[in-house]
Amino acid sequence: MRVKYKLLLYLKISTTIPLIMLFRKFDFDDKEAVSKFHFNKRKHLSTWKHYSECYDYTIEKILDKGFKRNYAFNCRARGLLFLIRHCLELTLKKNLEIKSIEVPNDHRFKIIFDAFENSNDVPTDFKSLISIIDKDEDGTCFRYYINKATNSPFFDYGETIELIDLFKLYNNISQNGFYHGRICKDINYKSKLLNWDLTFHLGECIGLGHIRTQYDEVIEFIVEGVLYNGYDINKVYLPLMFLIRHSLELALKFNLENAKKMSPEKVPDRDYSNIHSLSTLYNCFGGDNGFIAKLNLESMSEKTKTQFDQYKMKYEELNEVVHQIDNNSRYFRFPIDKKGKKHPLYMKEHTLCKILKLYYLTDPFITFTINVLEEEGIS
Repeated sequence: MRVKYKLLLYLKISTTIPLIMLFRKFDFDDKEAVSKFHFNKRKHLSTWKHYSECYDYTIEKILDKGFKRNYAFNCRARGLLFLIRHCLELTLKKNLEIKSIEVPNDHRFKIIFDAFENSNDVPTDFKSLISIIDKDEDGTCFRYYINKATNSPFFDYGETIELIDLFKLYNNISQNGFYHGRICKDINYKSKLLNWDLTFHLGECIGLGHIRTQYDEVIEFIVEGVLYNGYDINKVYLPLMFLIRHSLELALKFNLENAKKMSPEKVPDRDYSNIHSLSTLYNCFGGDNGFIAKLNLESMSEKTKTQFDQYKMKYEELNEVVHQIDNNSRYFRFPIDKKGKKHPLYMKEHTLCKILKLYYLTDPFITFTINVLEEEGIS
C-alpha cells in the first residue's frame, strides 16, 4: 500500500520535495526484525546516569557508522548536533547526581556549571568543548529553524560548526573524578578528510522540512544499526524515540506552514512554534476542526481519496501512540518532569516496533499531503 501510494504521489509531483524521507523499506512483520526492537522495559531507569549512557552509546555508534562512509554527517547535521549537545548536558547532570547535588531544572550550561560546589569539578577541557557547540540557551537552534527572539534563522548562510576539536578535547579528559562516557573513538585529528566531514554547514539547511529530513537520516542510521549491526536496543531506544517524536513535530509544523500559504483563511493565525504537543498540532492540521476538515475533498479523485483516508487513519494512530507516551517532548530526553520529579516510561516492550512500522507506513501522508491537495486543485 505504501509503495503504491508513493508511486501515485511521485507521478503527480514533478518537483523535488525536501521533506522526502530516504528510509529503506524494512519488513517489520519479520519475526527476527521484530525481536531486535523489543527493548527490556525493566532496564529503563529514571536516572541521569542511565539517560547519559544511552545517549553516549548512540552517538558513538552513529559517528562510527558515519566515519565508514563519505561525507555522511552534513546531511544529518541538525539531528546529530542536538544529540551531542544534549549528551553534554546529561553528562554534567550525571556528575551532579553522582555527587548527590541537586540537579537544576535548567538547560543553560552556565547554570549547570554553577550548581557544582567546586568550580574545578568540571575540567577546563570540558568547558572549552562546550563553547564549540553552545550556540543558544538550550539547543533550540538545532531543533528548529527560526529564532523567535530575532524572527530570523538561527544560522546565516555559510555559518559552520567544526567538531573535530570537540572530540579531541572530549577524548583527552581524564575520568579522575569527572565521569563522562565515550561518544567518539580516537581518530586522526589532523586528517583533512575528517576535518571536512566534521565541518557542519548549518546555513545550507533551510526550513523545517530540511531539518526534519536531517533528523530522519539519523533515525535511519540507528534503525539500520539495530537491524544489521547489532546495536543494543536497550541503549538506543531513548534517543531513537526522541528523534521520531521530534520528526513528527517538525512535519506537522511544516505542513501547517504550507497550509497557511495554500489557504491562509483555513489555518488559525497563531504561533505554532510555541506548541510542542503532537495532539494539539495534529488537531490544527488534520483534526475535526483542523485545516483538512475545512477543505472540500469531493473533487479529489476516487483513487487518491481512498488512499488519503487510509493513510490519515493510520497516521492518527501513530500520532496518538507517541503523544500518549510523551506529550511534551521531555520523556525521552530527561528522567524528570518539568517539576523535577522522576517520571516513569509507560511503554510496552513491543511498542517501539509498532511505532516504527506506523512511522514508515504513514510517511507519505505526513510528507506529501499538501502537495497532493495542490495537485488535485483543492484549496
